Parts: sequence; structure tokens; C-alpha cells
Amino acid sequence: LDYPDSRDIEILKRQLLRLNSLSDILLKLSSLDANKDLMKEEQIRLDELVDYALDCLNLKKSMKVEKRTDLKENSINGDFYWLAEALINIMKNADNRPTCNKITISSYKNPLYTSLIIEDNGGGIEKENIKKIFKRFYKTPDSNGFGIGLAMAKTIAEKNNGEISVSNIDVGARFEIKFYNVT
Repeated sequence: LDYPDSRDIEILKRQLLRLNSLSDILLKLSSLDANKDLMKEEQIRLDELVDYALDCLNLKKSMKVEKRTDLKENSINGDFYWLAEALINIMKNADNRPTCNKITISSYKNPLYTSLIIEDNGGGIEKENIKKIFKRFYKTPDSNGFGIGLAMAKTIAEKNNGEISVSNIDVGARFEIKFYNVT
């Protein structure tokens, strides 16, 4: 009887984790599609939301996260766990960029909306991909994901009276989620 060597077991473990993560994503996605009144309305402090999302993530060791103080000052209304999911997906995206080693999270508030801004230094997004990045199942050629995370983040933002946009800054990408004050 041939026993699998530890290399084979490692490969199987990785594939199992990937499969597990895919089924988890697809369940969340179908839940988002099916339920009109899925989102809770609660007051959320942005610093707590960011801390929770970071606790759920397993960012690479070299990653530095800078949280600006304005996060402590701002709150939004929405669903805490779903919004954390959106944030996790955006940060995972940055973490997957090979050259990215810094994520900066800040907030900005005006009478119309409160925004949550996630910036990275991962080199930015190709011009032709910017328009497609939130489309379901769209993946950049160098991506090892499923092409679902950012589409899900967009749906979650919209279901929480918000909108998400992306642009390039000099060193990387800048995602902004605007939560509108008026319903």
C-alpha cells in the first residue's frame, strides 16, 4: 500500500480550503441574490467595522495596515457583518497583489455621505480592467481568485444605501464606499 507523501497531503489541504471557500462564497452570493430584506439596519462605528474585518483576515506577514484616526469619528447605518464581508473582499484583493505591502484605511464625511476609503500600494489596476472589476466572475489574468469578491462587495454596498468606486492613485488602487445619509 502506497501512503501519500506529505507534499500530496499539503496539495489536497490547499484544494480543500479553496473548495470550502468557493462554496462559502457561492452561498453568500445566492443569499444576497435571493433576499430583498437581508440587511440589518444598525449603527456601525467605522473603526470597529475595520478592526473586525482585519481580525477575520489572514494578511501576509509583510503587510502593514494604517488606520487613520478619522475612522473613530465616523459612523454609518447598515449591516455590520455583511459590510465586514465587503471590506474583507476588498482587502483580500490588495493582499493578493504581489507587490502590495501597505493598506491605508480612512474615512471622510460630508453632509451627503460618509465614505470608507481603502488604498493600497499594489501597483493599481490596468485601465481596461477598471470598468470590469466589479462584474461577477470577471478576473484579471494574474488573479488566483474566483472573480466574485469585488462583485459581492458592490452588491453589499448597494444594499446598504451606498455605492463603491475604484480609481488608481500613484502607487496603487483606491476603493471608496460612499454611504448616503438620506434614504
